[in-house]
Amino acid sequence: MTDAPTAPRPLGSYAAYLFDVDGTLVYPGRAIAGTPEALLALKRAGRRTLIVTNNSTISRAGMAAKLRGFGFPIDEADVATAVVATAAFIAQERPGARVHVLGSQGLREELRRAGLTIVEDGTDAEYLVVGSDPDVTYERLARAMRVGLAGARFVAVNLDPLIYDPNGSYPGSALFVGAMRGAIGREPDVVVGKPSPLLLREVLELVGLPADECLFVGDSLAADVVAARAVGMPAALVLSGVTDRAQLAAAEIRPDYVLESAAELRGVVEAAETRAGRRREQLGKGVVS
Repeated sequence: MTDAPTAPRPLGSYAAYLFDVDGTLVYPGRAIAGTPEALLALKRAGRRTLIVTNNSTISRAGMAAKLRGFGFPIDEADVATAVVATAAFIAQERPGARVHVLGSQGLREELRRAGLTIVEDGTDAEYLVVGSDPDVTYERLARAMRVGLAGARFVAVNLDPLIYDPNGSYPGSALFVGAMRGAIGREPDVVVGKPSPLLLREVLELVGLPADECLFVGDSLAADVVAARAVGMPAALVLSGVTDRAQLAAAEIRPDYVLESAAELRGVVEAAETRAGRRREQLGKGVVS
């Protein structure tokens, strides 16, 4: 059942629907029941759908392929990640910048695609970009530390503590950002991923729509709803992930809608399209209601 605490407009009336991944579309190891069909219904209704994730270990192409494997109708153009937003942010701030990376190959790939130069050794990098690094070594940490101590602009892809996996969680970017924070003695100059508004600002540029024409759908009050609020975007909270009704009732921040699952959007948008079709039919017959 759909609950709309503040309901700025009908749930099925947005031009674009932006989705978090873990806990919203996917529970580790499987798609949440009915969510692939909900995205397909939105696409068939002509609504823009976009995946928006803090994931710092995978490129857009990799995320799209992963979601297609779960049955979602997703192409690379339907994906926006904190990795992509980080690359775009730096490229806009300093085109062609020299960047040292403590992070994954997916992060490096997107930084290169944005025209940035990856600097592996030396301390002449202009930016130190830190995300989750599954291949970290003591030497890689040391090289990144030296870049930070030399004064490079310190950019964190996100501050997520964990990467969820059905076989056991892995450390998220927070571990690596924390290591650099402790080693160089300063906070990141910029955090890109949710709950920072930078990721959603980049997404709004991508979809070319005002914030109030988009709905963000996520499972976290602290990350998803806070980020949406920061850019003036309505938010729907799903109860299929990290937030339950007891936590919602105790929270100060309120989403605009509450759904048991993103799967509910299928029925909502199909009903909206049926009503719109009837309205068009009435107008065609000259019937005014």
